[in-house]
Amino acid sequence: MLATVLTHINTSAPWLIPLWGAIFGAVFGSFINCARTRIPAGQSLRHPPSQCDNCKRRLTFIDLIPIFSHLFLSGKCRTCGAQIGSISLIIEVLCASLGASVLFCITRLL
Repeated sequence: MLATVLTHINTSAPWLIPLWGAIFGAVFGSFINCARTRIPAGQSLRHPPSQCDNCKRRLTFIDLIPIFSHLFLSGKCRTCGAQIGSISLIIEVLCASLGASVLFCITRLL
């Protein structure tokens, strides 16, 4: 059944499934960024909410959108202007690319 649905989507909008893969990949990359900074520091992954490392302002939903928030804010904090490391962007882009590639290959196998 899932194969039938994916085949139908793939024939009507072949770009849609890789796009979903890219979105989920970017979200997963954002989670990896959170984990790579919090786990070594002994912090919880759930609390406190994400914040700027410099001014400690809580990040809003718009600030947390993977890849786009980094590009729209030019890699800086919205409040204090502190530089956000480019490694975060690199991880999110790599995960988005991997997610899109995996789902693109899966749809080709169906």
